[in-house]
Amino acid sequence: MPLKTPDTFEIVGLLPPQNGTCQYRMRSEEERHERVAQEDDIEAVEDTSPKQADNSNTPGTAHLR
Repeated sequence: MPLKTPDTFEIVGLLPPQNGTCQYRMRSEEERHERVAQEDDIEAVEDTSPKQADNSNTPGTAHLR
């Protein structure tokens, strides 16, 4: 049975561009490791989880295409 990739990831960091495309560090609550994805490979989703407001620069939540 093939493994299923989580649908939603939290973007936890911005990496230097590669070939002119932004890259992001991402993680899922279902996995213990982080992934790296280019901007062209993700789509933004509305974050509906309850979070306390802060002044951090957290990029957001995304689906991996």
